Amino acid sequence: MKLRGGDLLSASVVKNRAVQIKGGAGKVTYGKVKTPPLSPRGVAYDPSSGLMAIASVDQVALYDAATNKSSAVPAIFDFANDLVFDANGGLIIADQGAETTAINPTDGKLWRYDLETEELTEIGTSRKLSNPKLLARDKNDMIHFVDGGAGVLVSPAFDVRWDVVYRLEGKGLSRVKVVWKDAGVQATAYAIAPNGWHWIVNLAELVRLKGKNFERPCLPPYPLQFATGLTIDKDGMVNGMDGANVLTKDRMVFTIDSSCIVSGKPDKKLKGARGIAHVPNE
Repeated sequence: MKLRGGDLLSASVVKNRAVQIKGGAGKVTYGKVKTPPLSPRGVAYDPSSGLMAIASVDQVALYDAATNKSSAVPAIFDFANDLVFDANGGLIIADQGAETTAINPTDGKLWRYDLETEELTEIGTSRKLSNPKLLARDKNDMIHFVDGGAGVLVSPAFDVRWDVVYRLEGKGLSRVKVVWKDAGVQATAYAIAPNGWHWIVNLAELVRLKGKNFERPCLPPYPLQFATGLTIDKDGMVNGMDGANVLTKDRMVFTIDSSCIVSGKPDKKLKGARGIAHVPNE
């Protein structure tokens, strides 16, 4: 795979593939990730190292498209669901934890993997985390995450809680600060735009929040099935991966431009793909 600015990246369970979207002549092309079988959840790309990272439940795979070489973070995770590169040569990993029956589990963790030293360090330790599942980096290189089990109960009749959006701060990214905790969000995909808006796929709808503002910016001309990735470039173009429901084989990339015009169509070449990241334009 030869990556170029503006490409979109994903990963597919089919044949352990790294997926390049908008490659040469707008085609979908693939690279082989030579690690144990993938169960992709989230993907990230680091232009400094040229590495693509893939959160894959019990493992985090690293793939270099230029050399077609693969490796993995030397750790076994409970449920690695998402990741993002920081600005200091590190990879931040959201591990949802292993508890599945507790009403309010507190075994979720955030990790930072140093690409140079290969050291894995737990971060966000100032607060017990329930279900950290999604990560995003803003234009100031601050790392944010969504915790899926930290908010108030959706209803007294259900053991389901609203999500909380946090920001990591302090030395070693140890402190956790609340950004948004009001009821109304159960996120499956998350990204932060250059203008500071936090975009979220909230179940089957698009929402965004900033400060105390909460709004629905765009109504897709079709119902979202199960979006598993959002990425926003420096010009504010939003791209998302949808259709990753386990009951369906179709996948699609939807695009939202600055005028809030949404487009997209299913592509069988994206079968089995989950998560999305972009290669920055210079």
